[in-house]
Amino acid sequence: MKHRYHLALLFCCPLTVATETPHCANHPALGKTHFIVDADSNTIVAPACARETLPANHSIAAILPTTTSALFSPDNNVRAELITLIEREREKILVAIYLLSDRDIAQALLEAHAHGVRVELITDPTCLRTRGNKLDELNAAGLPTYVYKGCKDSPGCMHNKFVVFGNNGDNQSIVWTGSFNFTPSATNHNHENVVIIRDTQVAEQFEKQFEKIKKESHVLQQKVTKIARSKSGSSRLPKHKRKVLHHYDSFLARAQC
Repeated sequence: MKHRYHLALLFCCPLTVATETPHCANHPALGKTHFIVDADSNTIVAPACARETLPANHSIAAILPTTTSALFSPDNNVRAELITLIEREREKILVAIYLLSDRDIAQALLEAHAHGVRVELITDPTCLRTRGNKLDELNAAGLPTYVYKGCKDSPGCMHNKFVVFGNNGDNQSIVWTGSFNFTPSATNHNHENVVIIRDTQVAEQFEKQFEKIKKESHVLQQKVTKIARSKSGSSRLPKHKRKVLHHYDSFLARAQC
């Protein structure tokens, strides 16, 4: 069985070039600005002449350039760009978002979850009372959803708007961050910004922060989302549900973002 190989240029996208490993004598740039990458495993094939110049882990992610790009709404279609990244993700999507009421973004996350991608979301208690929030849909599908509860050292709200993508093509991690909430207003009306960072080390930092915030959060239960938006009739609720509602009301009283 013949292997397919890519020629990975340090400043370019991978290009399919051969079904056999090229020889270094014929390609003096190997190991300098060009590397041979197995198209099926995305691992670097290291010829003897290039071995000393390759990263120790022989990972394609180690030689891909780090890039940063910016988007602005409503000038750019920021929502469409985000959904494209969600659809391309193969490994994990870690979302820390203040508000989530955009139907299309929620649906993209649900589809990624259904396809076996690890999807987790942390939000602020304010989102529970936001009209049209999509937390019920996420919970019903079994997508792990957390509500920030704060801690002594950090009593404020969870005001982040970032996403960590673990493998968004060529084993490359991506961070999506900025002012953009996942709401129709952020897409269509507000002046918002997003920075997309393709850098494994930065992604690891954001993932570490995500896990930290998750430890300061509660797992969201579906019954809470059904009663937390309104106090009307709360006195007629069973005692255990009144207790749950009071617990989340305390979150909302604290969240003054």
